[in-house]
Amino acid sequence: MFDDKVYRNYLEENTSLAYSTIDTYIRIIKEYYKKYKEVDEIYIRKFISKSIRENKSYHKKYAIKHYLKFIGKEEIYKTIPKIKVRGREKLGTYLPKDKIKQIIFNIKHHKYRDIAYLQYLTGARAFEIISLKSKNIIINDEEKYIRIMIVGKGSKTRITFLDYKYKNLLLQYMGDEYLFFWVMGYTKKENQVEAMHIIHNMRNELYKFLNRSGEEFGVRTLGTHDLRRNFAEEIRKKTKDIYVVKKLLGHSCIETTLRYFNDNPENIKDIITKHQE
Repeated sequence: MFDDKVYRNYLEENTSLAYSTIDTYIRIIKEYYKKYKEVDEIYIRKFISKSIRENKSYHKKYAIKHYLKFIGKEEIYKTIPKIKVRGREKLGTYLPKDKIKQIIFNIKHHKYRDIAYLQYLTGARAFEIISLKSKNIIINDEEKYIRIMIVGKGSKTRITFLDYKYKNLLLQYMGDEYLFFWVMGYTKKENQVEAMHIIHNMRNELYKFLNRSGEEFGVRTLGTHDLRRNFAEEIRKKTKDIYVVKKLLGHSCIETTLRYFNDNPENIKDIITKHQE
């Protein structure tokens, strides 16, 4: 029988999954057991393939992968053939630089305003900025630059830089372990669990503040990830190099980076016809 409390403790202690992702994975495993009752290779194949082909979602695949590792049956996952489908088209909100800044600076809560601005300046994900640790920020007063180590998905790290003029923005928060919040847990596990809860809640609050500010400027579809997309577009315009954008976003493959751009077919037509003149 599936014990969701034991499994939750396992995921919290052995993975860097977000609190909301853990909730999703537990729900998926409950769904599996409700339908199939037992762990079986054939049932797992059906469960995963249907989700991928019908919903273009890989959540069930990754949830099953973690669960099989938990119960010591990883060999089953290795026998499942890879299924690839074209991902959902992500239509982000792209705005002129001045408009994005107006919306960010219009956020009423100063801490969430600063988080949103740092996200836009660095291209980091919302949770990556919220979970920043003071020790991962180096302010070099002699050479006048700021170096930041971003911890992303799967605990992968990458280095980015911030203009020295933003030093005071960071200094007002630096001191505790985490830049934008602090935890009171007495053990390492308690600290991790509490931090995950706080990060999840702060990410939701950031979305609300940003979305509310966007609506005041007539933008109804603006989310936190759109700050990352707008950063990507600005860098592409400046560098004309998609691989620089890929590196700064921390993507493992160029296909993921390309999905950040909603290139107008008419623009593509103009480019190729000019080449053919």
